[in-house]
Amino acid sequence: RTYVAQPDIYTVEEIFDEPQPGSLWYRGIYGGPAILGNCKCISIGSYHLKKIIDGDGNPIEPHYSEWVRYIGGGRLAFWAGWSDRTLMDMFMRGDFEAGARYLLDLVAQAGILKQ
Repeated sequence: RTYVAQPDIYTVEEIFDEPQPGSLWYRGIYGGPAILGNCKCISIGSYHLKKIIDGDGNPIEPHYSEWVRYIGGGRLAFWAGWSDRTLMDMFMRGDFEAGARYLLDLVAQAGILKQ
């Protein structure tokens, strides 16, 4: 007998008992062994998503303070969107190595990072 597994199920579910609506979400990832057929009733790597900054750039508490404690003094990189068409094209066509070199050059030219 052959069992064919169905794809896992991915959800994003808002947690409604938060003081600020839209600040806590559950990323459900559900699966199950092929022998269960279509039953995807086992959580396999689900996690919570916490919004830490609102649309105006203000911290959302207590999530922001929890994140600051968790991250400690670690170095961070934030992606804020495409500001350079050449860089976007490199990444969109999958040329990640050239894109990374180009990005480092842009950062060095801006004086943010010394090469």
